[in-house]
Amino acid sequence: MRDLNYFAAQKDLDKLHNYLNTSKFIDTNEAIEDWHWEFQDSVRQTTSEWNKYLDVHGHFGEGQKDNYYTALHQWYTDGGGTRYVTSCACWWYSMLVVLVV
Repeated sequence: MRDLNYFAAQKDLDKLHNYLNTSKFIDTNEAIEDWHWEFQDSVRQTTSEWNKYLDVHGHFGEGQKDNYYTALHQWYTDGGGTRYVTSCACWWYSMLVVLVV
C-alpha cells in the first residue's frame, strides 16, 4: 500500500488481518500472508527488546514512532521479516523517508 503511515495504521491493520481471517468471502483454508501481523507478533513476545514500548493493546504507543520503524527495520533485516522484504517495496520507500527526515 503506497503512502500508508504504517505506524499510525497499526490498529487498522489489525482489523484488516482479523477480517481476512474471519470473512466468509475469504478461503480460511489458505494462509493469510500478513507481514505486519507477523512483525507485531514478534515484538509482542515477552522476550522481545521492543515489548517495553508497546501499549496495552500491543501497539507501539504515542511517541514511539522512531522505535516502531527501528524495530521494523531490525525485523526485516535480521529476523523473521527477511522473507517479506521483496513483497513490500513500499516499506523500503517509507524507511528511506524516515531515515532522511
